[in-house]
Amino acid sequence: MKISKESIVLFFMTFFALKVGCISYVSNILNLLWYIGAVIVFLYDFSYILYNRKFNKLDFTMIIFYIFLLVSTLLNHGDLVCYVKELISFLTTYFVIKFGLEKSPKKFINIFSTYLSLLLVLNTLSTIIFYPDAMFRDNNNPIFFMGGDNTSVRLYIIAVLFSFMKKYIKNKKMVMPVVSLLNLFVFSMIRDLGGGKICFIILLLCTGYLIYGVNIPRKIMRKIIMLNVLLFFILVIVNKMSLFKFIIVDILHRNLSLTDRTIIWDITIKKIMSKPVMGYGMIDGLAFQSMLPYIIGVNAHNTYLMILFDGGIVLFAIFIISMIIVQMKFDSVKHDRWIYMIPLTLLTIMIRAQIEGWDVVWLFILLFLCYSYNKIEQLGKEEIDEIK
Repeated sequence: MKISKESIVLFFMTFFALKVGCISYVSNILNLLWYIGAVIVFLYDFSYILYNRKFNKLDFTMIIFYIFLLVSTLLNHGDLVCYVKELISFLTTYFVIKFGLEKSPKKFINIFSTYLSLLLVLNTLSTIIFYPDAMFRDNNNPIFFMGGDNTSVRLYIIAVLFSFMKKYIKNKKMVMPVVSLLNLFVFSMIRDLGGGKICFIILLLCTGYLIYGVNIPRKIMRKIIMLNVLLFFILVIVNKMSLFKFIIVDILHRNLSLTDRTIIWDITIKKIMSKPVMGYGMIDGLAFQSMLPYIIGVNAHNTYLMILFDGGIVLFAIFIISMIIVQMKFDSVKHDRWIYMIPLTLLTIMIRAQIEGWDVVWLFILLFLCYSYNKIEQLGKEEIDEIK
């Protein structure tokens, strides 16, 4: 089968959008080359979007979010290197996905899904090969093919979504993405990741309901946001872990402090109250850990608290505005049933963000996918055709 130039370009961009995390520990030169390539890809995609006037409201709020985070980091003498690395990784991934959906959405979804699935199979194999140890260690945190074990979970979640979309676009039929789900399950079980297990259960239930269930609730985005506000209030504000004792203790085999997360949350909240407006800016993980009395933790283990810590109420308000923009657009119309897999994946990441520290990157990307539902939904209306 002949491979088109467009497919080669899309693969090249996807290569830099999905960083193989272990290269940071293999070679400084390879790591530098990846960042250089990522910047070139981002600039090309950004120029294309700018020239064709394809920016939308969500893009602008996302840019404002990172500009304000930069301001807060500079004013607080935070870790500028950490910020720049985060910015390059995020902008490259975000604009590659945006470019792909604008340029050739069917080809892009196929390439992105296939390549990501391959990377994650290699990541799972690396956990099996090096079990019970790791390929590398970073501040005693285990590192595998795609990077840290906990941070890799969000990639597994995204792989489930793209696999689901790829199958539907090709066959016009909702099919359980068994391989992607099984990959997440095996990885989470090998590494004993409580968050990964919860995400697997949520995705399995959501996908099953989407395929075999009845009506989708109206204004689903609003309900997802309200559910997470309630969950944040229960977990973080009033600390009623006992409500989830069966899940936490009996299923995940963790204590009710969620391996000291509740202690970290209390400390982080006190820090936020000291600088509530603009926060502390982005800081290095070890600098954050130095605030903790005896606990190993490089972030607040709650994305929403981390946003408040880094940028205060202002940064958090920008994030909330982004969610409202997407909610208003997505909930304004009824969609083809398969499209609801996107907000259900967002639900999964948002729940994961309640117990993990910095899922902002994929939260924004999933918000963008929800906002761009029309481009994706149109692919499901085309005639069945083999993706080339």
